[in-house]
Amino acid sequence: MTDCVFQQISPPDRLLIHLLRTDRYDDLMAVARCAKEDAGRGYLVDKGRVYWCHPFFRDPARAVPDDCFDATDRLPVHTELAEAAWQGDGGVLRLAGHAYIEHVATVDPDTRLTWARWPEATRWIRVSGSSSWTYARRESAGR
Repeated sequence: MTDCVFQQISPPDRLLIHLLRTDRYDDLMAVARCAKEDAGRGYLVDKGRVYWCHPFFRDPARAVPDDCFDATDRLPVHTELAEAAWQGDGGVLRLAGHAYIEHVATVDPDTRLTWARWPEATRWIRVSGSSSWTYARRESAGR
């Protein structure tokens, strides 16, 4: 199995493949016996990545690489836009809503960002943190 294919399969299957590749049959059988229980384990966020919290994760005695547990690209992000409205003279778009990833603990549910987009820019840029999501656009001179 190539590394590219290895990254496309789920963390539980990656763990099994790793144990097979490294001839660790006792560990493989232990993982297989506890598969149902282990499937319900949560996730840990560390340095921008999301990892499956399996007992072998970062256990020095097991020495399984972190990429076997990496679920970052496999967990869906759920979002809901609750409100969208232009404020003031129409230069600020205020958005309210939330987003979450199932089975990942929230550090601060009230975190919000403020972003701005200038007409000459091709993307939104962060302006500052605030107590609500605020998006701004600058009107061109003469408009």
